[in-house]
Amino acid sequence: MSTHPRRSLVTGSSGWVGRALLERLVSEGERAIGWDRAAYPPTDAKAIESALADHEPDVVYHLAMCSQPTGCVDDERDLINKAWPERLATWCADHRARFVYTSSVMVYTDRLPGPFTPATKPEETTGYGALKLEVERLVRATAPEHSVVCRLGWQLADEPTSNNMLRHLSDQHAEKGRIDASSKWLPACSHVAETARALHAAGTLAEPGTYLVSTNRDRPFTDIVRAISDAYGLGWTLNVDDSHAHDQRMLDDRLWLLLGEPGTPDGPVVREA
Repeated sequence: MSTHPRRSLVTGSSGWVGRALLERLVSEGERAIGWDRAAYPPTDAKAIESALADHEPDVVYHLAMCSQPTGCVDDERDLINKAWPERLATWCADHRARFVYTSSVMVYTDRLPGPFTPATKPEETTGYGALKLEVERLVRATAPEHSVVCRLGWQLADEPTSNNMLRHLSDQHAEKGRIDASSKWLPACSHVAETARALHAAGTLAEPGTYLVSTNRDRPFTDIVRAISDAYGLGWTLNVDDSHAHDQRMLDDRLWLLLGEPGTPDGPVVREA
């Protein structure tokens, strides 16, 4: 039996979830590194193989994607969003490594009533959700015995930067002097530290399959905004309406139970102690 620390390779490590995941892995004694796009361009098949050969990961966590192509190569979006995860999944299957792919709650349409569970069949056919669903299927077909798909909700980070809940709400309050929040929307969301814990469980404890990662069990968006405002001392003005009526919650305790929790932590403002 090997005694070396588990080697983890994380794509998208410059984002909020990626950074939180790297911190989590290192705190658990793993040898975790982020994918270096300059050294190993994900649009280059040979570079991808070189990165995997150089790092020999036991687990690959794939968080990255291409939302805004840079124009560096033709077909950049497809090369990064489809070919890259397929090559990673293929390598993991060939080398008996774990592949964790982060998908999204957006694979479920707004027409589909929640809450969503592992038994809920996603049906999005357009846009970002359709892309994520397509890659989910690709990953599972490529590495059925080695892949774990984690569908994530909206992420709350501790600073209002990048694309996270705090940034979005802070920008809206700065622009309007208030936050418009529907009392009839129950979003799928979690704090990045909680998401990192769940992803770590997916990479080390979970059986292959698809898992839903969200810590909002039953709170409407209005309550979440109030909780964030209170937790961060922001004093936001809240305009409560019913403009968006949708139950988007994702309910799945399995990863938390693997971590020894009694169930899903309560709410996106809950952070790891």
